[in-house]
Amino acid sequence: RGRRKPSWIESLLRPKSRPRYRKDHSYVSQYGDIDGTLGSGHSRFQSSQHIRLRSDQDHQADIASRPAPPSEQIPVSAKEALDSVVERVSSGKNRTPKQLTVPSGGLKFSQLRKAPSKGEKHYIPGVRRLE
Repeated sequence: RGRRKPSWIESLLRPKSRPRYRKDHSYVSQYGDIDGTLGSGHSRFQSSQHIRLRSDQDHQADIASRPAPPSEQIPVSAKEALDSVVERVSSGKNRTPKQLTVPSGGLKFSQLRKAPSKGEKHYIPGVRRLE
């Protein structure tokens, strides 16, 4: 029997010809990175190392280009608070710990709630008491 003619939908979905690997559009010519041509198992590791190194360098450049925060400015966001801690630790500066202000009446032991005993159910579903 002869080959049947493909339906119009098959002819639209089927590739016209086999894709050929063209050297001028290879990974190396596109990105200039020879890791793409290596066939060994080390190539993925090497590429990921380069990506990580570039990311680290970008991060360090970003940190270095940020303006230094004023010494006694209160951070507005968590990112600013974290940046101030990182800056202080990396520069070796010591800061005196802040004294917490206690409400006028103070905290009393009698205000604490009793932890549920082992037999009691916890008021939050799915949370168990640690022993």
